[in-house]
Amino acid sequence: MKKIAVFAVLTVFSVLESGCATRMTVQAGLSENIKEYYSIYPSVEIDIAAVTGEEAEELKKTTADSYFSVGSSKRESLSPYTLTFSAEQTVPQTMKYNVPQWDKWLEKEPEKIVVIANMPRKTDETEKGKDPRILILDMSSGFMHHKELYVEAKPGSVVRIYKEPEDPEKIAEQKRKEAEKIKKKEAQKKAKEKKTDNKKTTSQKKG
Repeated sequence: MKKIAVFAVLTVFSVLESGCATRMTVQAGLSENIKEYYSIYPSVEIDIAAVTGEEAEELKKTTADSYFSVGSSKRESLSPYTLTFSAEQTVPQTMKYNVPQWDKWLEKEPEKIVVIANMPRKTDETEKGKDPRILILDMSSGFMHHKELYVEAKPGSVVRIYKEPEDPEKIAEQKRKEAEKIKKKEAQKKAKEKKTDNKKTTSQKKG
């Protein structure tokens, strides 16, 4: 019995070390201010891939524009999972930990996870330095259950966030409703004040 127990424990550790535990669920969304910055909801492609340290170093030297160029061999070599956003599709989207791409990524023993957004740069940015539209994060392992990563496309960049992304249209609608409530309350308050003033004026005239 002891031998069976030891074998079972070793099997679990073997599975963990093989890379299966490095699978991640990645949820991506658009930032609340992205429409305000671009005047419209831009069409945004977000590529997600697990990469080796060497691949990550190469990506640091490139730009999102080059990566997403037609016939890009770099993009093809990463076999990314792609999420697409637009004015008609603003709801957060998810790449689950069990998508087929993970099987291929794990064969090369990846060290990083990369998120690349195909969107315009901010107007005040230069071409020098690291492209903020390319996010590269370390992958941690040793956990039995898959992990979740949340990211958000902001104007000219993609960033990690620490809560589930929300639909910017839903947030905007909530803000519109709150503004309408405040406006209605202010109108009711002014009407009440006007009514009180009218009563005072009438009373003074009678006096």
